[in-house]
Amino acid sequence: MGNAITNMRYPISARKLHVTPAKFDEIVALAQTVGLSKREILMFCKVFCKIDIDLSGQITMLEFLNYFKMDNTEFNRRTFLVMDTDKSGKIDLAEFIAAIYNFCTYTHKGLVRYAFELFDEDKSGSLEVFEVIEMVKYIYGKPLDLSKTMVDLNPD
Repeated sequence: MGNAITNMRYPISARKLHVTPAKFDEIVALAQTVGLSKREILMFCKVFCKIDIDLSGQITMLEFLNYFKMDNTEFNRRTFLVMDTDKSGKIDLAEFIAAIYNFCTYTHKGLVRYAFELFDEDKSGSLEVFEVIEMVKYIYGKPLDLSKTMVDLNPD
């Protein structure tokens, strides 16, 4: 395979990353597309291995939440599901690299857009009051306390 990752003095291999040759090709293509270096790929792999405590080669939602010390909220579950592009219920190394790269390269506006789209369930381009209430519940793990809001959500 002639590419920047395998033509280095100390090449990365499928064996070194503990992935199948097909998954390795996917990671190489991803790295080339976004311009990741060998060093960056190895850093992603190192973090991935720390998260994957059962050494299965895949990260479960529980492993992900535990590693990042996040609560099991609907927002965090939805974010995990976005990262799980093959919908297997687990994240492999290629999915992990793609997702973390995407999240880390978002601008503030991009992150806001991501959160917005995660909760704009009807894809209307706006959040209805019930969607905002659900979003708060999903992010914080508890319902919005309407008695403490500064805005009257029911103007009737």
